[in-house]
Amino acid sequence: MVYQTDFDVRYETDSLRIYLDEMIIGRGKTIVVGCEADIGKNKILNTLKDYAEKRGVLALTTTCTMQKDEKPIIDMLSRIAEKTLIPIKKDYITIEEVFIISKAGLMITHTSRKQINRDEQLTSGMLSALQDFVRYSFRGEDTTEGLARLDYADTTILIEQGKNIFAATVTQTEHPQVREDLKKIVGIIEEIYKDVLMSWDGDSSRFTGAESIIKAVMNKKYPTETNLEDEKKKIYNNVLSTIQTSSEKKPLLLIVDNMQWADKDTVDMMQYIVENIKDTRTMVCLMYRPEETNPVLNQMLNVLRRQRRTVEVKVEMRKRLDRYYGTDTFGPVFGVRIPKKYVKDFNEDDANNIIRKMEKINMDELRKRMISIYMISDTDYKEMKTDEFFDLLTKTVSPESKGKKEKEITSIEPSAVGKMIEELIMMTRRVLMQVSGKSGKQSAVFTIEGRGKYVKYRIPVTDPSGKMLGKLAIIPTIREAATRGHEPGTGLRIKKRDIKIQIKRRAMAGLIAVVMDTSGSMEEGIKVEIAKAFVKSLLVRAYEKRN
Repeated sequence: MVYQTDFDVRYETDSLRIYLDEMIIGRGKTIVVGCEADIGKNKILNTLKDYAEKRGVLALTTTCTMQKDEKPIIDMLSRIAEKTLIPIKKDYITIEEVFIISKAGLMITHTSRKQINRDEQLTSGMLSALQDFVRYSFRGEDTTEGLARLDYADTTILIEQGKNIFAATVTQTEHPQVREDLKKIVGIIEEIYKDVLMSWDGDSSRFTGAESIIKAVMNKKYPTETNLEDEKKKIYNNVLSTIQTSSEKKPLLLIVDNMQWADKDTVDMMQYIVENIKDTRTMVCLMYRPEETNPVLNQMLNVLRRQRRTVEVKVEMRKRLDRYYGTDTFGPVFGVRIPKKYVKDFNEDDANNIIRKMEKINMDELRKRMISIYMISDTDYKEMKTDEFFDLLTKTVSPESKGKKEKEITSIEPSAVGKMIEELIMMTRRVLMQVSGKSGKQSAVFTIEGRGKYVKYRIPVTDPSGKMLGKLAIIPTIREAATRGHEPGTGLRIKKRDIKIQIKRRAMAGLIAVVMDTSGSMEEGIKVEIAKAFVKSLLVRAYEKRN
């Protein structure tokens, strides 16, 4: 079942669009998005991908899972790679070629796995010349020793000396058993063909059978231990090369979701990519759930923070909830905010406040469509099932203590009424006004018209006739047009989609309407006294604060 979240992620996606525009002009970016479960992550992803495609950016996505031996980054980049990202690993080496050469530099016999078009006598002469050069330059003319090894790229040539001949073999790397077998070949050939070697005239047909001796060794496989660090470097270089090559053709957006489940290999590879994309047209977006701990991921993020290589965006329920017992629905999740430092500090007063807050909600409907409930404090949170949450409320509030409190209350403290008024005021804060209102001191609001201090900006708002409301935000508008880019030699052109308007903050009067219930139930307890005290305190407060 798919749930559509009502979570507003406009501000987060606006920030990501700005970073994407900066990447397009060659400033590589890495964005780390910490997004709590079920509150809008897919909406962010889809919005960012749609915008990237409109800007001509190649967007690739992958997701980490809890399955072992998965390679999400390799799988994602394989779609655009021009070569295999993971080189074929062999746990053995083989002998590719064997040369048997006389001390005079003449080729006696040559055996190879592949058909090679090469002048054999020229090859034998060069190897013999190298032997003489090393012997005469560094060892002296009297020594019989010579060069033992040559290395070129990923090819190794091992050389073994005999009395009348020397053998050279081409392999991937030096292996002790290969050299032992090479010694045996030299010894066997010199023993079998010692009479021929004493008076050899250059006729290689006199060494019939030597090739079969060599092939017996060439058919062998020599086991080796794989150097994991070397293999890892090759893979990392292939991945980075693929990203650099692709970003030169087209700007690249790489989105890796659920990084909280990434294994160490994936995290290490991601760190290597992030540290090397600064000067490329590449934007990496890493998404994870902060509530699910991953020590390896946390270590990587700490390193990148110190290096100042990342920009962090946090999408949290607590940002969208009033701190004073705020409640709201986010798709299949119900968020409850309590003004406590820790969730474990939840007490009976908190339970009563939440119950009062939820009295206006259809509880039966809530139970049907909610999968889980998040109890959120200032620093942590707790996820609960619906039944578990309601059990907590009923257990915390005991009927005995509730009745006892009602009996103990004989008068209303002005501070308590003041707190009630403050809660009403908080409910009117952070409202985006589209029309100007009467000045006052009651609450700070955001408006796009009238007086006020310019604090931020947003996309334009129009009235029913299509006329834009508010005042133009000049600098954000110019910056938006500049990041979009323009052709050389032409001036900066501002289009309709670049326009931003000002958001102002001002203090406004707050209208509080008091509705009195005059039914018989109001006579119970001290409900009438509470209502009287509230109205009286409201009037006194309005007079004292001139509001």
